Amino acid sequence: MSRQAIYLVVFVLLSLFSAFGRKKPIQRKSGPAVVQVTTHLVQVNVIVKDDHGHPVPGLAQKDFTIFDPTERVGSVNIPLDRVPSQQQPARQ
Repeated sequence: MSRQAIYLVVFVLLSLFSAFGRKKPIQRKSGPAVVQVTTHLVQVNVIVKDDHGHPVPGLAQKDFTIFDPTERVGSVNIPLDRVPSQQQPARQ
């Protein structure tokens, strides 16, 4: 067998191995569109006082609602640093 014939056989074999040895590309199923949203934390400090100017004790998260400007939005998270229900008398 001549060198050209050997090269031809090697070339054909390598071509066959590379053609049949390839894995099929992974096809991903098209799912629903992905929506990315940016959110912002809005912090609002609130002091609730009665008609006499005293802080109102015992308010809970359910006592607050946020509107923007006319529709209800977001949720309310009340931190633990509430005003105590009993005010300490002012020192003189």
